[in-house]
Amino acid sequence: MIPLALDAAHPEHFTVNTVADLRSLRRGVNNDLGVLISVISWVLLALACLSAATSMYLTVQTRRSEIALRRALGTSRASIARMFILEGLLVGLGGGLAGGAVGVLGVLAFCLSQEWTPVLGPESVWTGIAAGAATGVLSAVYPAIAASRADPAQAIRA
Repeated sequence: MIPLALDAAHPEHFTVNTVADLRSLRRGVNNDLGVLISVISWVLLALACLSAATSMYLTVQTRRSEIALRRALGTSRASIARMFILEGLLVGLGGGLAGGAVGVLGVLAFCLSQEWTPVLGPESVWTGIAAGAATGVLSAVYPAIAASRADPAQAIRA
């Protein structure tokens, strides 16, 4: 309960707390923000992977007759799967390159607007490109398996 008035004659009735070290508080806030941004980034990467996988699966479904014709002409199941995985890799690399370029431009624009010196390691750009490629390949695995297992006779009839 908060007293209605502070009684200077009895200082034991109230206490004062101060922040011990503002630098440690700043480090703690920076660490917490870093963890939050990391978690959000992983969630967005998982959503991008899921979205790309859905798109790749729809591509497989719309290209059923093409896949069936290739299979009927003798293309192996592994070649069909490799074709879709390569397609996913190329789409992922394109997304990684575009994301890396937008990220670098965003950092540069923000640093210039705040009159800061931009510091961006080249490994962060390569990490973004690699993450895009990995996302593309991961999102293409299930559609590639589905495409390679398709029965050519039924797909040609349909």
